[in-house]
Amino acid sequence: MHLLAILAYEAEAHIRSVIDRIPRDLINSDRMFILVSDDGSTDNTAKIAAEHCAETGIKNVEVIRLAKNQGYGGNQKVVYAYAIDNKFESVTMLHGDGQYPPELIPRFLEELEAGNDVVLGSRMLKRIDALKGGMPLYKFFGNQTLTRTQNAILGSSFSEFHTGYRAYSLDFLQRTPLDQYTNDFHFDTQILLQALHLDAKVKEFAIPTHYGDEVCRVDGMKYAKDIMGETVAYAAQKRGMLVSLKYPREENRVYEAKDQDPKSTHSLSRDYLNENPDLKSVLDLGCGNGITPFVLRDRKDLTLTGADLYAPSDENEHKYDRFIKIDLENIDDEIDLDDYDVILLMDVIEHLSYPEEFIIKLREKYDGKKPLKLIISTPNVAFIFVRLGLLLGRFNYAHRGILDITHRRLFTKSTLKNLYVETGLKELKTVGVGPPFVLIGDNWFWKSVGGVWHFFARLIPSLFAFQFWSVLEIKPSSRHVLNSAERFAVQAPTIEIEPEVEKTKENVA
Repeated sequence: MHLLAILAYEAEAHIRSVIDRIPRDLINSDRMFILVSDDGSTDNTAKIAAEHCAETGIKNVEVIRLAKNQGYGGNQKVVYAYAIDNKFESVTMLHGDGQYPPELIPRFLEELEAGNDVVLGSRMLKRIDALKGGMPLYKFFGNQTLTRTQNAILGSSFSEFHTGYRAYSLDFLQRTPLDQYTNDFHFDTQILLQALHLDAKVKEFAIPTHYGDEVCRVDGMKYAKDIMGETVAYAAQKRGMLVSLKYPREENRVYEAKDQDPKSTHSLSRDYLNENPDLKSVLDLGCGNGITPFVLRDRKDLTLTGADLYAPSDENEHKYDRFIKIDLENIDDEIDLDDYDVILLMDVIEHLSYPEEFIIKLREKYDGKKPLKLIISTPNVAFIFVRLGLLLGRFNYAHRGILDITHRRLFTKSTLKNLYVETGLKELKTVGVGPPFVLIGDNWFWKSVGGVWHFFARLIPSLFAFQFWSVLEIKPSSRHVLNSAERFAVQAPTIEIEPEVEKTKENVA
């Protein structure tokens, strides 16, 4: 059963008409239930709604009045909590002032039953109809300017971000942290951003526009400021610069290969292995979902072994020749390093509680009989933007990037080099790498920006490097040196001792 939620505030002049326009075949049916939620009105909205439902024989309805006005977003949160608690299949949101046509409720139900998570009744799919319907010119241009700006920032393609005629599936609402959202009017923007965040299935269809004598309670300038602030903040989160509980981390969000950027850590690793054909066996420690096989696809002769606590997805696991289940926080598990020429630790050590102990244990497992290369990449916490943030009193964790919320240890250029020295690694090469601008846009502009930044990252890595990339060798420990020492058999010299009797005769003589 679906829920029709009528959001009302000071709507006593319109509520009867809105109820009367609900399609008759949905009244008292087993397909839909009606909830009228009066947001603490000072007039008789709730009383009139209840009386009118009784007079017209509507039984599949409940009318509530909130004890205190919660605001537009707050009232929505109440009805969505009601839907979740009562396990309705979906919620269609209808305004109690008659701005949106109740006659189109069946279309919302059809789209929801077709498997859509979010259904939007858009006034802007046919923009000329919005003007014909009486939308003031300033609202029309404001709506379209904001929508197009939001689409440009987010890479979305909504015809209208700002319609109030919407429907949501129960599954979508259950995955949405509603209580983290605002009670104000930009709630509608936040919930659409959540739809983008969850890759929800969204359907828009055209609705007619109607402007009558209903009272608009939206402060246009404040609304524009709020939604743009929210849009920019979400875009920053998607690029790893902020983190918010409103858009929680999704476990299926994995790191992306950056080998399309010729100066990225992935490209540098690929090029190094291509330039050293004698290195044929690679251990990808902390392989995650399995980026390495895609990055190293040029080398057909490589043997790739992935190792992590969890196996990569089914589509990626088979791209490894072998997978080893191992807890990187406790590598006392058996792992034979003799089988490998190179160990990759790509964006791994910053996730470890004790990276020093981890590398020392690796060194203990190394027998020292043949050279073993390590390739390590890790973020630079002294990156210029992090420094500027600290100067302004900001140190914001994010879902990716330098201040990824899962990072436990962070390094500067000097502390990283100190790690290498103290754990017995011989540093062959360390270079600074710029930010992965190609992940923002794979076009000439971002490639140019990336190229300039990589130049400065190499020139002044402590300040401009987004990451450090190092090639190292594991130094044999003293025990390895001892065990590999050449041993010589030692025999004591033979000393001939004259018999005691003979010595006595000589003495007498």
